[in-house]
Amino acid sequence: MFSIRNLMTYSIVVGLSGGLEAAHARYEAQMIAEMQALEQALVDVRTLHGLLPICSN
Repeated sequence: MFSIRNLMTYSIVVGLSGGLEAAHARYEAQMIAEMQALEQALVDVRTLHGLLPICSN
């Protein structure tokens, strides 16, 4: 059986783990967005790399 103390501890742990899951989801979404931005930047650099020799002639 659970005592009041155990129930309170369980409630706190469940509450904190929910907050951690939400923080992890936000971090993961931000990381994915930043990776996509970096991938696009690399595409842009490759495009510019291909154009620069033409412009410099």
